[in-house]
Amino acid sequence: MRDTTTSYDPFDPPQDFDVSGIYLLAHFKNMRHKEANKNGQLQLNPHVIYIGQSKKITRRLEGSRHEKVRNEYKKQFKDNELKYLYISLCYTDWTSWDFRDNELGSVRYACLLYLERKLIWEFAKTYSKVPILNRL
Repeated sequence: MRDTTTSYDPFDPPQDFDVSGIYLLAHFKNMRHKEANKNGQLQLNPHVIYIGQSKKITRRLEGSRHEKVRNEYKKQFKDNELKYLYISLCYTDWTSWDFRDNELGSVRYACLLYLERKLIWEFAKTYSKVPILNRL
């Protein structure tokens, strides 16, 4: 996570600029858990606990936006230091600025939502449940 108290760096991208994509959170206590993917598909690993999407993916888990998910993770997995929490990011070719155009931006956002729901559906189809933290 970024330290938001640091001074401004002129080489940092603008605050409203980021890339969009899909992300997965997983809880792995050992290497065997990490390698439990079905047919090489990470979203079908039984240890995936959350599947999400964001127009600003690199900043997604910062701040209070995911506080509920973090707190529930700590409570359910007894991992206060987030030692066994892993994240996987899949970027699209779109930046947050590509969503500014109302018409095309809404089409891109619909696609992003579709991709997120498709991955959740594939997980649910395989395990007869959604990832545990997607139930919040």
